[in-house]
Amino acid sequence: MSQQPGTTPSPTDPYQWIIEQLRAPPPPGPAGKRSASKKSAAASNTCLIVEALPGDNTAEDVAAAYSNWRRAPEIFRPLVMAWRADAPSGRSYFLFIWNPVKRESLPRFRKFFEVTGRRFGELREDLIGRVGSEKVDLRSCRLVHHDDIVSAESRDRTLKKHRRESTRVGRFGVPLSKQLLANRTGACECVQSWEFSTESDAHDEEFVKRSYAEADEAHTSIEHCLNDVYGPPVSTGESHREIPHGGIIRYTLWQLDQRKLYLVTIHEGIGLPIELILGALARK
Repeated sequence: MSQQPGTTPSPTDPYQWIIEQLRAPPPPGPAGKRSASKKSAAASNTCLIVEALPGDNTAEDVAAAYSNWRRAPEIFRPLVMAWRADAPSGRSYFLFIWNPVKRESLPRFRKFFEVTGRRFGELREDLIGRVGSEKVDLRSCRLVHHDDIVSAESRDRTLKKHRRESTRVGRFGVPLSKQLLANRTGACECVQSWEFSTESDAHDEEFVKRSYAEADEAHTSIEHCLNDVYGPPVSTGESHREIPHGGIIRYTLWQLDQRKLYLVTIHEGIGLPIELILGALARK
């Protein structure tokens, strides 16, 4: 279900924005004019605060479940607000708003919430609602914007992919090292990278920290595999004049007769990927 105009951006004061949505006038009628009905013109929007069930990460998940429940057409859906409210109690809630024109679908949603075991109640303009027997003060909740929820889920999927890749790369390190050592002029190959697809990801300290940890784990995995074949390294650390890469975070160097094999983790700047590189120096 698509977001309505104005619900996606994250305003400076989301609490005030929600109050303004509750007070918003009815939308224009078919002829571009507001409804002539005095009742409709005087009515304010209705907002339900709905407790999230396990698996309900965004309001879109709830709306999709409703659509599947009754194959509801678009016209019977409410406007979806862009935040999840995480209460001090540990419970999470979503906000759904109806304007007077779409209010005929409100009973359908109430029935859906009852059938699926989702507790709900109306949110007043003072941002207080009663969900079941529990009083919920929205100002005491942490509001998480829809875009931030989706970004976090995307980052989690990316890190899980990196973990699977790290397992594969650990087994792949030994045959690749033999290929690189066969090149007498020196060669290297990036065996795994951790990219930051958006500017937000690149400046997210927690995501960067977790990516560094994943890279360090992958480096250690490959290092252990190579130690089993080539013995312990002759040098480890954060910089080495013979290794031809900038932004070194960590390196491991093995001496093999007249050749040197290295494994290096680099990050050359904000927004650039973290790379794990395996290489062989040219024969001297």
